[in-house]
Amino acid sequence: MPDSKYIRIEIYAADENAGKTYKIFTSPSDEKGEKRLEGQCAWQNTLPKNYSDEEVLQEAIQHLRSEGYNKEDIQDVTYH
Repeated sequence: MPDSKYIRIEIYAADENAGKTYKIFTSPSDEKGEKRLEGQCAWQNTLPKNYSDEEVLQEAIQHLRSEGYNKEDIQDVTYH
């Protein structure tokens, strides 16, 4: 089981060339003592355009579980 970390998921809308993408960040960068949206992107995956935001989020959560994390480790989910 990995050490508990700051876990953030970002979900990006599909465009004309690609499907929806999720990115999982495991640590924020610190600048002037504040957490910023940038950080280390540990994993990402692009799914078909017809996936709903909720389906993409569920795929991201499943990915986290396969890496030894659980849903409670997620601090933030952002949609773009």
